[in-house]
Amino acid sequence: MVRTVNIVTGAVENEFDLQVKHPISVHAQFRHARLTANGTLLVAHMDLNKVVEYDADGQELWSFPATAPWGVTPLANGNILITDRIGVREVTPQRRLGVDV
Repeated sequence: MVRTVNIVTGAVENEFDLQVKHPISVHAQFRHARLTANGTLLVAHMDLNKVVEYDADGQELWSFPATAPWGVTPLANGNILITDRIGVREVTPQRRLGVDV
């Protein structure tokens, strides 16, 4: 479950369930999750081998295949930086590979 909490008031502002492959074993489900400037959530789904962007209601907006993704970071240029077992890749807003870094 993803829960967004206002750190000033302590109020829960939003929550929704995340899809996982093995719900009993939590260790390998996902790694880094990042809020974007647009209020969406980027998640590195380690057990599903993909990176997903969700809207505030938990609806998948897009996904990109990744081999055991560890990190996902929105960049100032609008691209997404993905770190996985393959390496580090920059993906464009159209979800095409940008440059390998």
